[in-house]
Amino acid sequence: MPTLVLLSALVIVADWIASNPDFFPLWNCSEVRGPDEEASSRRVKEGWARLGLPPRWTAPHPGSPAETFPARFGIPADKVREVQAGAVEVARAMQGSGLMIIEAPMGMGKTEAALAAAEVLAHDSGAHGVFMALPTQATTDAMFGRVRRWLDRLPTGATLSLAHGKAHLNDEYQGLIRSGFFATEAGAVAHDWLRGRKKSGLAEFVVGTIDQVLFAGLKSRHVMLRHLALAGKVVVIDEVHAYDVYMSRYLERVLQWLGAYRVPVILLSATLPDERRIRLLQAYDPRRQVPEQHPGYPAISATGQTPRTFPLPDRRVSVALDRLDDDLETLAAYLRTHLRDG
Repeated sequence: MPTLVLLSALVIVADWIASNPDFFPLWNCSEVRGPDEEASSRRVKEGWARLGLPPRWTAPHPGSPAETFPARFGIPADKVREVQAGAVEVARAMQGSGLMIIEAPMGMGKTEAALAAAEVLAHDSGAHGVFMALPTQATTDAMFGRVRRWLDRLPTGATLSLAHGKAHLNDEYQGLIRSGFFATEAGAVAHDWLRGRKKSGLAEFVVGTIDQVLFAGLKSRHVMLRHLALAGKVVVIDEVHAYDVYMSRYLERVLQWLGAYRVPVILLSATLPDERRIRLLQAYDPRRQVPEQHPGYPAISATGQTPRTFPLPDRRVSVALDRLDDDLETLAAYLRTHLRDG
């Protein structure tokens, strides 16, 4: 079944390309004299050149955490957090496929850890891109810039897409769009043909809202294109703790498909209940036993591996406590005083 779904998607994409008159202009009736293999071959080459799809992105050979984090994110080698280095080590042990869950508090560099781990998983699995999903359009827009800067530091260029309903309002994304042209130098570019509701997910690197992923678990028109957008990539899903029961059920269904495709998946969360973590791991690979005991915190869990825990950073916060009378007028006066300067 997974193979048939992807084949159906490929046929749809091939049909859209072949029937596009911008790439393959219609012949005049006077020019049609019967089968001409040479003319047909030339027509295909010219049409493919007009489409201008980029060469397949290939992940570079991953270095050590001490090499990767300074090169990709400007983080000094001695400032790399243990959870970040641990994510890279867990990714290496996954050997190209599986589900990784990173649980850590805000500010510990989960995003950088996920992108570094995604490089390792893409190299080991042969994946040709990354799909990063977030809960809202605002967080997606903010992440788009971070992913673009990461891509600009990769040694080869790749197509980048912003996938949500108001992507056309994002100035940074619109500035990347080039029609039918791909620069071979390193960096990100938005291809004009890989735009729109049904095709934006087909770019090699996609930053989109979580619904773009959850639709793959829903019976809908052209759902096979949603599957094609995820297959062959490393899928990173942020803020997993923010999804309600309804969305979580669809997420589990999508993880079942991704497990069948052997797509590497990285889930990021501030924290997860033990039962929720177990359900996610089992959804991806129901054949593997999942440890039921609490792994500790912060932690990285992965299919087929013992969870790893890491120390919390020693961060001290000073808190000033003002006691106020339980009176609305006193509260209003207090707020006027302290909010006067914004």
